[in-house]
Amino acid sequence: MRKALYDIELAERFLFHQMDTDEKKHFAVQLLTDAALHEQVTLQECTYRLIRFQARMERKEQLERIHHQLMQEPAFNNILQQIFP
Repeated sequence: MRKALYDIELAERFLFHQMDTDEKKHFAVQLLTDAALHEQVTLQECTYRLIRFQARMERKEQLERIHHQLMQEPAFNNILQQIFP
């Protein structure tokens, strides 16, 4: 179990560019020679991408709700009409 957690920590440090040059080179060699580690790092990277995508989608929905609320406000809508006739 400890090795798995250690590998996850190394993968995170690699993916987030938190390794020094020598450590990064060593880990890159491990990725080339250890197919299981390579797969784990690839899956971890995909997971982070999905998390970031979901966060962007949630932020977009939040901004769209705010925009919709603002457009319902007559005062705000009047200001927009004056700015963008």
